[in-house]
Amino acid sequence: MSKRETISQAIQMKLWAEAAGRCQLRGCNAHLWYNDLTGSTVKWGEMAHIIGASRNGPRGRWNSSRLQTDPENIMLLCTKCHKTIDYGKNVKDFPIESLRDMKKEHVDRIEFLLDVQRNRTTVVQFTCPIKNQLISISDESIYNAVLPSYPVQLPKHWYKTNIPTFNYTKIAWESAKHSIDESVDMFKRQHSNGEINDLSIFGIGPIPLLMYFGSKFPDTLPGEVFHANRNLPPSNRFNWSKNNNNSNFTYRTKQIQKGKSDKVLLILALSDSIAKDKYSTLEMSDANIYQMTIDEPSPLYLESKTQLALFGTQCRNLLNKIQLSHGKNCEINLLSAIPAAVAISFGRLLMPTKDPKIIVYEYLNGSPEAVIELNI
Repeated sequence: MSKRETISQAIQMKLWAEAAGRCQLRGCNAHLWYNDLTGSTVKWGEMAHIIGASRNGPRGRWNSSRLQTDPENIMLLCTKCHKTIDYGKNVKDFPIESLRDMKKEHVDRIEFLLDVQRNRTTVVQFTCPIKNQLISISDESIYNAVLPSYPVQLPKHWYKTNIPTFNYTKIAWESAKHSIDESVDMFKRQHSNGEINDLSIFGIGPIPLLMYFGSKFPDTLPGEVFHANRNLPPSNRFNWSKNNNNSNFTYRTKQIQKGKSDKVLLILALSDSIAKDKYSTLEMSDANIYQMTIDEPSPLYLESKTQLALFGTQCRNLLNKIQLSHGKNCEINLLSAIPAAVAISFGRLLMPTKDPKIIVYEYLNGSPEAVIELNI
């Protein structure tokens, strides 16, 4: 049996650098220089041979001894993955070409992330259950969505507001608003020196809360709101669709009822239609009713950044028109069927010193109820 050659420090350094200190087995990506559980610094990466270091070893070949120290034949793996690819019957599940592909895939990913100049972004996130449905946003989906930018902090330091339970009572709405206020106050204190150059905003939850959340991050702060696409896998949930043609897309705004009072009802019907019977209990016979809608309202209508930006422009114009016609002291009652990203964007476009008070309604027990006030 030939003596195994020692892998030089230079080659080891090259392998660690190429792997960015992570396990290269597809799907693992474990840190190899500290313990994720304890946070202790420890070097536990291992040099694993693709073609075995000896002819009789896992995936051994006639040229095994010559490739013992060839960096192209060595992967950096965690202890668990190293044993997995080399142990008994597992070996056949990890053929040479498959391991080479994994190594190349990992190295290419590191180069893609680090070799190109990228913008830094601050991640802001809000989650709240919808009708007792638990809500979660994976860190991976956020990383994938913000590319080619990158978060300035690790996920544990992102600005996350999470409402664990929500029962749609008056107390629940007030408690959720308080949680948002506390989180935003902490955010503003930590960034009072003006270091924020870009925001990446993610949110899933009841629409009125998303509007309130968005209002805390006005569009005077540069940033982007990301849309959750239910047709994409969880890891890419917030990626915009690549196959869309929005050249002829438009929002339609009009006044559908002229009233004798300064009472205003604003209807945003984008995810679904909102017929008159849905607000018949609000006594709007003397109100001025405005509507923004699209040709075919659907929960899946939002496909591109362009559509979201167009909403902001046209909704801002509509609010200006309402104020011009009915004065700053008018009161806007808001009924909506809109995606989460649109709700956040609506909150962001509000101007506290310009726009009137907005009462936001939610459908509860079959009829709309006022749950949140904006711009007060």
